[in-house]
Amino acid sequence: MRELNWNLFRAKFNGKERECFENLSYQLFCAEHSNRVGIFRFKNQTGIESEPIKVNEELIGFQAKFYDTKISENKDEIIGSIVKAKRENPELSKILFYLNQEFSESSVKGKKHPKYKIEIEEEAKKNKITIEWRVPSHFERQLALPENDYLAEFFFDNINNNIVALLDSLESHTDSLLFQIQSNIIFNNQEIKIDRSQIVDSINDKLDIPRNIILSGEGGSGKTAIIKDIYRKYKTKLPFYVFKAVEFNVQDINSIFKRYGDYSLKDFIDIHSSEPQKVIVFDSAERISDLEYQEAFKEFLSELLQSSWTIIFTTRLSYLDDLRFQFYSIYRLPFEEISIGNLNIEELIDFSQKHDFELPINHKMKYIIQNPFYLDEYLRIYSTYGNTIVHKQYKEIIWARKIQNSAKSNHSICVARENCFLHLVKSRSEQGVFYIKPSNCKENILNLLKQDEIIEYDKNSGSYFISHDIYEEWGLNVVIERAFNSSNDHASFFKEIGSSLVIRRSFRQWLSDKLFENIQDIKPFIEDSFTNHEIESFWKDEILTSILLSDYSQEFFGQFKNKIIENDFNILKKIIFLLRIACKEVEDSAMHKLLIDNLMFVFTKPKGFGWESTINLIYENKKDFPLSTLAFTLPLFSEWCSKNKRGDTTKDGKSTNHD
Repeated sequence: MRELNWNLFRAKFNGKERECFENLSYQLFCAEHSNRVGIFRFKNQTGIESEPIKVNEELIGFQAKFYDTKISENKDEIIGSIVKAKRENPELSKILFYLNQEFSESSVKGKKHPKYKIEIEEEAKKNKITIEWRVPSHFERQLALPENDYLAEFFFDNINNNIVALLDSLESHTDSLLFQIQSNIIFNNQEIKIDRSQIVDSINDKLDIPRNIILSGEGGSGKTAIIKDIYRKYKTKLPFYVFKAVEFNVQDINSIFKRYGDYSLKDFIDIHSSEPQKVIVFDSAERISDLEYQEAFKEFLSELLQSSWTIIFTTRLSYLDDLRFQFYSIYRLPFEEISIGNLNIEELIDFSQKHDFELPINHKMKYIIQNPFYLDEYLRIYSTYGNTIVHKQYKEIIWARKIQNSAKSNHSICVARENCFLHLVKSRSEQGVFYIKPSNCKENILNLLKQDEIIEYDKNSGSYFISHDIYEEWGLNVVIERAFNSSNDHASFFKEIGSSLVIRRSFRQWLSDKLFENIQDIKPFIEDSFTNHEIESFWKDEILTSILLSDYSQEFFGQFKNKIIENDFNILKKIIFLLRIACKEVEDSAMHKLLIDNLMFVFTKPKGFGWESTINLIYENKKDFPLSTLAFTLPLFSEWCSKNKRGDTTKDGKSTNHD
């Protein structure tokens, strides 16, 4: 026997109490009358919940009423339902009324039945209806019967014991995140399957014992597709869940699970405690550092580690060093790495010969489509544009094809699709959330974007999410580019795009692309950033850091040599500061020893071409550097030479230092 806790019933079916109470009443009505088939009903049935049934030549129906207020306050509603039931079913002779409350005893001496109950029953008699009440005391007896045990368990068991709904919701959440991810390319009705079996097998082999794995690769290289392949294999064999890292931008970790009902982190951990193997994936883990609230994720991670979960983090290759540093210095977390590369040129040539398509003439395009995602897009437009397409044209075409759907939509729909998508992108960037409730999008436009697999709808939160990180990346690039082109000055450009961590990260990529395409076009912008007092200092740091980490730092130093060393070396001092703070990566060999010794240090080494470019500039202009400059140049030389024992830059550094 179970205690029927109606407060638990309310908590468990929060927002759906009436529907669930009607369902419980229906099940008990059928059980009481040995009906194993079910009862026909119409949508919005009048007076009673279903069509009446015949029992011993008597026509019987039932009505379920779940009230938050007193039964007495709902007397007229109950009488109204009796009148309607008789009107629609003239032969009806009995109604079983299921109520979630007991009747209160009459306060009149010598009378047990309250006045409102008597009035309801008298009105029923006028309509030649017999009323039988089913109140909580009846529920207690009926649900104590062994044959109704499953009903008691489902509707009244402690939420922790009835966790199936949570597990189903988490599986559905994982399915929705992976649904749009493709692991193959279709061209001319042929499947182009990139062989990732070695990586899949490598991860499979590591699932036997709990461990932490970082799966890194370029955006679009197939990280999540690999996760999808592994998930398909194991979803019916062991607990396997996928989350986007940005979902954890919450103050309370329990809110992640409360999306699916009155559940908590403890419920999630407890229900899996006896599982020998269990896997959780944090997709796009580079976004962990963007979380405004770090404590919730730390708490979740700590519980997973203590409960022996295998944890897989996927990350963009360009953010791998940042993630390593975070794991070592903040989470003290040991991990193994698996890297996914893009296609090499030989593989690309092999695909082109086997599937009869020509590679792009443009060198940059040839490099771009070594990425599987962009190869897929290239082949989708190949029949129209062939192999003569160039980089800038390609970006515009796939934006028009995918986001605007210009081939199938009129101009106004194209504009509405684009505006809606950019609204979603900007909202997500500004709010730092994964799920978005759009305020500036019409329902039909959202549906069109959903049909084209640009966005997905999450029924638990009633919100949308962008289905692929690359689509968000495109959107942020468009937001930045349009703001740059439309702004009257550079200071207003920065105000327009905002300063969220997401937009700052996208700005770095946008600037790197500009440097690659033509440094002369972006030169006035960079030059102004050095001197414009209206531009906030963190943006100046972002610009310099982007340059120092890019492949084009040498060209930058050539273009701006005089600016860098003028005014008592102010800009050079800033560059050296950023090199020593922001242009570093974790030194793996040292870290393995640190983790064993549990020391509170993280050893790093120089990262990016900016180090070499800076040392080279100082060496070539050493006659312009007085002895006093050793105070800020000497640490730079020392750090570089301590990690790089040979090479021209080391020679230049030592020579300058010696001089």
